[in-house]
Amino acid sequence: MPISHHVSRRSLRALVASMLCGTFFLSPALAETWSDASGNYQIEAAYVRVDGKSVVLRKADGSSVSVPISRLSKQSREQAKRRFLQAKSEQPDAASISLAVNNYQPNNDLANIIAPTPPDIGPLAPFPNKPTLQQQFDYVRDQAMSGHLEVFWHCLPADLRAELDSQPARDAIYPTIQSYNETNAPFEKLTAKLLEVLTTKKQFILGSSVLASLPPNARPMLEQGYDPAVGLLYEWVSLSNGMHSLRETTFTQWINYHLPRLGAHAKDLLPLLPPTLGMALNQIAIEQTDASSGTITIPKQDGGTETIAMTFHHGRWLPASFVETLVEHENGLIEQIQTSMSELQSTVDNANHNPSAMMIKNLAEPLSKALDGLIESKTQQEFDQATMAIMQQAMSVAAGGMGTTGDSSAGPAPGF
Repeated sequence: MPISHHVSRRSLRALVASMLCGTFFLSPALAETWSDASGNYQIEAAYVRVDGKSVVLRKADGSSVSVPISRLSKQSREQAKRRFLQAKSEQPDAASISLAVNNYQPNNDLANIIAPTPPDIGPLAPFPNKPTLQQQFDYVRDQAMSGHLEVFWHCLPADLRAELDSQPARDAIYPTIQSYNETNAPFEKLTAKLLEVLTTKKQFILGSSVLASLPPNARPMLEQGYDPAVGLLYEWVSLSNGMHSLRETTFTQWINYHLPRLGAHAKDLLPLLPPTLGMALNQIAIEQTDASSGTITIPKQDGGTETIAMTFHHGRWLPASFVETLVEHENGLIEQIQTSMSELQSTVDNANHNPSAMMIKNLAEPLSKALDGLIESKTQQEFDQATMAIMQQAMSVAAGGMGTTGDSSAGPAPGF
């Protein structure tokens, strides 16, 4: 029996059993008290699974949270270990249908953040064998819309993925990644602080007087999309932090870990998007002219179309121009990667010194202090006051930026 069929049947049985037993909602018999090491944080929740370095818990309202194990009290860590061993003995191959089927775990600075857990989207369906252009398009579309963004990586031929996963290729790419990480570090810290606000002050955010001016139909959409949007931001920062590991971790491991998590949250946001996305997908025209050639015609916003020539290469349909590049550098891919990385590094260096980038760097510290004010708020009133102070500061900065000509004596630098 194929693994994917076996997994889907097991998943279906587990789903039916959960529905019959009512375990989509927390049963009092399963609820336990979980606390952090400081003793300031407690939650009544049921154990779901261990996901990497975190334990996933389901609260009484049916929502799930992912709590770093290192943040738990000693008693709760032991409790998590007992539940993990118990679940492992009852379901010895449960890991095969887990979202995190991967030895890779990101080493990031988000250990103090309890983020919304990605919904389980099941495993990626097997790539079709020798597909037609239409079959591959339909497969990629369906998998991406179901949350499996890693499908785009698997659109590359297996031999190309293996070469990109090789140590020489990763060594060639890593210096550019390292430069990006160093440049991006202040913004990652700022985003991590924003995530702390979004995850610890959710009640104050949704209760803020600033939201009173929203249209009546916007409030339900905000509440429905809040956790998926926060989860999406968390997983994006985790992915970015995970780039630090790419010298020791293959791209396949990194992608298979992060992209399904991003996609799972993005899938929950799809119902809130305008229907134009689905309409645009339906307007894409697929035409296969022979066994190895075809075209994809995509509508453009200006009313025109863009046609991409496609070629069947090593079991995958790829843009013809990309295949030409692969064939041209078939025996020198590493050298071509090094050349491309050098060109990209020059572009990144130039971008880091333009006025807009410098302006953003100058704003990082005041923004960080503003977020500290929100984190330190203990009441709704304090949170609203801190929010209003940030808005007033932002309007002041915007007014200063519009009124300057570049003379430092006249005020902030252009664009500030």
